This record gives sequence, C-alpha cells and structure tokens, in this order.
Amino acid sequence: MIKKSVNDLKGGEVLASDVVWDHKVILPGGCVLKNEYIDILRELGVTSVSIMDESVENDKEEIDRYNQWEHMLKDVSEVLGRHMYIHDQNRLQILRNVVDEIIETYEHVTDFTLKEKYLEARTRDLYEHSFSVCCLSISVALKMNLEKQFIKELGLGCLLHDIGIRCMENDYISMDVENMEEHVIKEYHKHPVYGCSMFLQDKSLPEVTTNVILHHHERLDGSGYPMQLKDLSLESRIVVVCDVFDEMISGIACNKKSATEAVKYLEENKGKLFDERIVDLFLEFVELDDKAQKLCI
Repeated sequence: MIKKSVNDLKGGEVLASDVVWDHKVILPGGCVLKNEYIDILRELGVTSVSIMDESVENDKEEIDRYNQWEHMLKDVSEVLGRHMYIHDQNRLQILRNVVDEIIETYEHVTDFTLKEKYLEARTRDLYEHSFSVCCLSISVALKMNLEKQFIKELGLGCLLHDIGIRCMENDYISMDVENMEEHVIKEYHKHPVYGCSMFLQDKSLPEVTTNVILHHHERLDGSGYPMQLKDLSLESRIVVVCDVFDEMISGIACNKKSATEAVKYLEENKGKLFDERIVDLFLEFVELDDKAQKLCI
C-alpha cells in the first residue's frame, strides 16, 4: 500500500484503509475509487489517501505495519489539531503513548527502509510531517543505541516540534518561505520560539524535548534560527537531519523536492550544516529506485 495525493488519483485505485473526515468514515478500505468519489474528496479538502500497491498487497506484515502507522498518525493529528497545550495532560499523554508505540515497533524492525515511491507520495500535511520526523528520529536514535528514556523525550519533542506554527496567521505550510518577503521570513523563523513558549509556564517537559522544539532549525555553522547556535545538543543534531529531509520531500514551507534531491542535499552539507555521522546513519535507511544510487540497510 502507498500514500497517494488525491490530485494524482486517476480512478480505479483500491483504498487500503478507511478515509476518515470529521471523525467519520466516508469511504471504507477496499473501496474502488470512482471519479465522483475523487471529486468529493477534493471538495472536502482531503489531500491524500492510502491505496493498495500491487507489489506489497499480499505482504501481511507490511500491511499490518502500515495500518498501525495510520492509527498512530490519527491520534497525533487529533491531539495537535485541537490546539493542544501543556495544560491538558491527558492529550499530552496520548502523544507519549504514540512515542512508546513507535519505539516498540521500530525496536523489532530490522529491515526498515524509506522506499522512494513512498517518499515521493508525501504531501504538505503538518501533522504527518511531525509524525514522520518522530519515526525517523527514533529510528536513528535506536540505531545509535541511545538510552530509552532519552529516545522517549526525543520522540515527544518531534511530535511537538512544529506546534508553534499553529500560533501564526499565515499558511506557511503551503508557501516557499525562503522566497517570500523579508518580514514574512522573519515571522516564520519565530515558530520554534512560539512553540517552546507554550510549555515554559508549567515546566513539565524535559530539557531534551524542549531542545528539539526550540532548536530544530539550527545548523552547525550557525546559519540556522532562531538562535544561530553552532554547538547543538545530540537530540537537536538528530532532529535537524530528519526534519529537513522530510520538509523537502513533503514540500513543507518550501518547494517539494524529490527524494534524490533531498539525499543529495544532505550529502553535500554533512559536516557543514549537519552532523556527518547522523547523516550517514540516516541515509542507510533511504532506498532510491535508481540502483546505482541505492542506499539501504
């Protein structure tokens, strides 16, 4: 199965899972998509759906893993989509539970890869982006054999890292921010501060988590924001790699790039903008279709 943009649907595809809108199932898994169904999805603002991919549709393990991923993403979207603040500990616990589930899943996955056909299907969904960055960062941290508590705190920070964007008036997600007017760019560069400030009063988030929220756009050469730091914490070094890759392939606040372009960008800037060791570990997960460029575990 594969995530596919609604705008790319041609009709005749088979849904791999239910399509949920306003907390209701509007199209069930197994449904054959007709053109009129696709028109309705577009009218409702549904940006992507899961469809059966013939190459894996008989792989039960792959299907089970994908369904689990969809379930966790739904929980994340419902929490973050309701302006979740630290004062609601129940919602925060839902995110912690998702992190625990991600860790448990990837601890036992020895063949985890990011296949190019799935990467190219990513859309500008902020919550899917936060969830994806969480999965990628946890996978890297597990590969580095870091302590479990550290990974939990890292994962929670990933789910919350872009929550500051919810405080902003402009729809930055659909923009190519770096090509906007200077005052627009400066405002966007404040979102890590806005996100971190939501949690300052209660002081119940661990330092690792708040570091991720505040520093996920910093760079090793000091060219990042909002603080132009050069000496980045380990958690920040992990997340900046996963975040920039997922932003590029999703088109989050930038022009959407191909997986090959995103890989090239990381390769060219490791040791400069990004931690070289972490880039190398991350790229071991990426499997490009071009066999000459294939990077896999």
